[in-house]
Amino acid sequence: IILITVWAQTGLYMILFLSGLQSIPTELYEAARVDGATGWETVRHITIPLLKPTTFTVLVMGVIATLQIFDVPYMVSGIGGGVPGGPGNSTMTLVMYLYTQAFGNFNMGMASAAAFVTFAVIFIITVLQYRYFNSDN
Repeated sequence: IILITVWAQTGLYMILFLSGLQSIPTELYEAARVDGATGWETVRHITIPLLKPTTFTVLVMGVIATLQIFDVPYMVSGIGGGVPGGPGNSTMTLVMYLYTQAFGNFNMGMASAAAFVTFAVIFIITVLQYRYFNSDN
């Protein structure tokens, strides 16, 4: 499941990083080269700091996608009359639990609570990431 998800998401994240790299002005690299900066110093002092917003975006999108994953575990373990979540709930995610409660057991209250927990966890993690990336590290 991890390999499938990484394979499916890598292209999007690489395009985002490529656009972030292309948005860095070439004049900064030229100025660093004139000042005698080495390749590592250029990466450390120009590329990485200017890719911080792109890294934040990719990290937030990745965490949200990971916490909301449903399709891959369901397709791998829930098709063919099997119980979603695989052998012994080993691939059960929070969203799969929500789906099972809502449409398998018709327990809409528990599904709503699971949806709120999913929202709360994503919101808290996103706020923590935002604070980390906006601090002066």
